[in-house]
Amino acid sequence: MSHFHLHRPPPKVPWWQRVWNSFKANFPGRSDEHARSLLITVISFAVFLLLTRIYFAYRGIPI
Repeated sequence: MSHFHLHRPPPKVPWWQRVWNSFKANFPGRSDEHARSLLITVISFAVFLLLTRIYFAYRGIPI
């Protein structure tokens, strides 16, 4: 018998679930709620910065 075996392909999961599982893997001792709240905070901050840049560009204020 050959020593080389074909591995089963990974199950087909949506891209967002792969990203979420990878994100959760960086917080091994934390719950899903901790990871979710951190992600919401980071996304909110990024949206705030984007809206601030759009507002400044609309008003003609140099950054």
